[in-house]
Amino acid sequence: RLLERAPAAARGESRDDEWMPELNVGPTGRIPAEYVPEPDIRIEFYGRLARSRTDDEEARLADEFADRFGDLPPEVVLLLALARLRRLCRAAGVARLDTGPQALALTFKDQRPSPEDLERVAADLPAPLAWRQERLILPHPTRTDAERLALAEAVVAGLAAA
Repeated sequence: RLLERAPAAARGESRDDEWMPELNVGPTGRIPAEYVPEPDIRIEFYGRLARSRTDDEEARLADEFADRFGDLPPEVVLLLALARLRRLCRAAGVARLDTGPQALALTFKDQRPSPEDLERVAADLPAPLAWRQERLILPHPTRTDAERLALAEAVVAGLAAA
């Protein structure tokens, strides 16, 4: 894929359908070498996960991991959760997602969600959403990475469905 995109990138062209949201959510997932010893198989799985576009594709990958290598370690479970979050961000037009102990912030790629969509999403959230400059903020304290990820997924899934 990189070789296919190189000539266009050299000409200064970019393919808008290939953008990836930036996730700043704390922990990062990975496929441990102790779980999948062969580097080429790990690379293949990373690629397949990056290309996944549906919950079903990600579930099939998780099943394949478990069938081939045994129970999923926490790092792989996290990797799958982050892939889902990144996919939801793309669907919602979220270019950047930042989470921290006091708030969650979303920066949109092109277009802000409509006030009606925000109202529908906000109805299920623990605090009101507010715009601060170009970022949508959910000021809500969280204690753990798992809480932050769950809150981020709730917000982004709501926006993607709107």
